[in-house]
Amino acid sequence: MPLRPACRTVCALFVCCLVAVADEPLCPHSVPDVKSAIDAARKNAEQISDEYIRSELLHEVAKAYARNGDFELASQVIRTDSALMWQAADELAKNMLRCDQAAEVKVLAATMDRRSKWLMLQWLAEWQAKHDDSTGSQQTLLQIEDEDIRREAKFNIITSRAIKGDAKAAEAEYRKLAAEAPNPTQGADDIAIQDLAVVYVMKGDVGAAITNLGKMKSAEKVYALYSAAQILAEKKERPGASELSAAALRIARPFLGNPDQAYPLSLLASALGKLGQFEDAIGLANSIPDQQRKNEALVMIATRLIAAGNDSRAMTLMDSLSKVPPGNAELEGEREMAWVRIAMAQANAGKGDDALKTLQKVRDPRMDSLVKWQRSYAQARAGKFAEARALAIQIHSDFPRDERGRALRLVAAVNAHDKTLSDVTDWAEHLATPADRTSAYLGVADGLLGEPNQEIPPYFQD
Repeated sequence: MPLRPACRTVCALFVCCLVAVADEPLCPHSVPDVKSAIDAARKNAEQISDEYIRSELLHEVAKAYARNGDFELASQVIRTDSALMWQAADELAKNMLRCDQAAEVKVLAATMDRRSKWLMLQWLAEWQAKHDDSTGSQQTLLQIEDEDIRREAKFNIITSRAIKGDAKAAEAEYRKLAAEAPNPTQGADDIAIQDLAVVYVMKGDVGAAITNLGKMKSAEKVYALYSAAQILAEKKERPGASELSAAALRIARPFLGNPDQAYPLSLLASALGKLGQFEDAIGLANSIPDQQRKNEALVMIATRLIAAGNDSRAMTLMDSLSKVPPGNAELEGEREMAWVRIAMAQANAGKGDDALKTLQKVRDPRMDSLVKWQRSYAQARAGKFAEARALAIQIHSDFPRDERGRALRLVAAVNAHDKTLSDVTDWAEHLATPADRTSAYLGVADGLLGEPNQEIPPYFQD
């Protein structure tokens, strides 16, 4: 399957936020227990009277069906509101192509509206290019009406081909593609350099990536370094990690005094922590003059230390954060958000009791729902399922944030993953509202499909 960046700049300049680099998952085949849980979630979602909430939860149902290989059921749900369910359509096309169902994707895309249709066609065009059907790929690209999506597809096709073959040969194609973007904030040369660096990292040639990044002239250089480090961190094998880390410190040093670079510098330091280069990561973070961004980086590095099993150093790092002046509500809120992130990392690592202790540091009433959500997750991780369930249903239901639904889903996921299926499905069935039951049943499916965890946001506020 072609590589697919998770996000782009607003003007689609092909700057990768993160490229999927793990081994491509196999074709999913429907698991009966998972399908049963999703069926129950769908049944309950369809009973929800609020149109917005019903659509949002059915979107989650469709994504779950797609991940479980129940493609026809996923497509049925998506077609109820395909213009809005584009994330599910994206998930569906991706998984169908893993099962070599290109012809079926082509037919199905024609039944979808707007973004759902275009994203399915994007996956199809990339798949066709990878399987040496250049004519079919070009014809599919012409059907994508959204210019940004079409350019992203072209970028992914070029990148996939460059990773398998001659990276340098892709430079002219990247430059031409960059020139097509409206209102570019970077020159075509810098964009091509950055894109080539991504390819070199993917090919395992970190030295060539560093050489390319050193040629960049724009201030996007720091963000490009972050992208390269993040991509390498996602790989199972990380040759050149220390080389990339040392180069990142050297190349980023001239930008430390630029306040506009504080955020990308914070992201770069966090990525070096994810890469396991803790000394370099901490050194860079401590050099960031903006206090909020410095603290954000240090907190994210601390979460990586927890994931690596070095909790004591993580807490030492937390102790090094800047002191909060008495009465400064904004900084007090940031510090408590920092502790929430530490608790999330501890719970993700299976240290539920530690996470519960950490959450005792968070007392801001404005974070009541968030803290209950995280506490219920930590209780589930600690095996305290009765307490976790009771706490989750105390959370105020407030869409679109839906901290109550997320808590119910996480608690159910941990419970189901621990192989107590009949117990958790019985609990889900007896929840008071169809929205609650939908979230819980989706959690059951999540837990049966893999070990649950949470993505930790890299910033306190923005």
